Amino acid sequence: GLKRFPEGYLVLGDAICSFNPVYGQGMTSATLQAAALDQLLTGRTVLTGLWRDFFKAAAQVVEIPWQSAVGEDFRFPETEGKKPAGIDLLNAYVNKVHLATHDDTAVYAAFLKVLNLMATPTSLFHPKILWRVLWRKPRAQLATLMGEPELVYGGD
Repeated sequence: GLKRFPEGYLVLGDAICSFNPVYGQGMTSATLQAAALDQLLTGRTVLTGLWRDFFKAAAQVVEIPWQSAVGEDFRFPETEGKKPAGIDLLNAYVNKVHLATHDDTAVYAAFLKVLNLMATPTSLFHPKILWRVLWRKPRAQLATLMGEPELVYGGD
């Protein structure tokens, strides 16, 4: 951690953690950092040492999107660095989540909450979501089971 920081100054947003813009987490992270600062300032009469508390709070804000982005980056073989343990298994599950979002509104809503940093990634392992992801029947299979013709998509 930091041992010294100029009193009366703070940084937030990309100055704390710069995310890959592909994941769209930067603005939400900055907003959550500002909300953490607001919470720290509420009822506080002395600003001395505020930076210590703020940077601890900001670290908690950026931890989840950072780890999510790192895990997502390891889907690509050209990603360099030490791969976290279990990331291949986690990415396989996330792939199933992505597929389930195509035809399951409950999984889609849960995924959007995680994507927009409104819920933690662990919420996708809630039994209700886990069951829907692992034992889903894709729409085409459901249509066949119900006696409806499968949709066929032709190319142009």
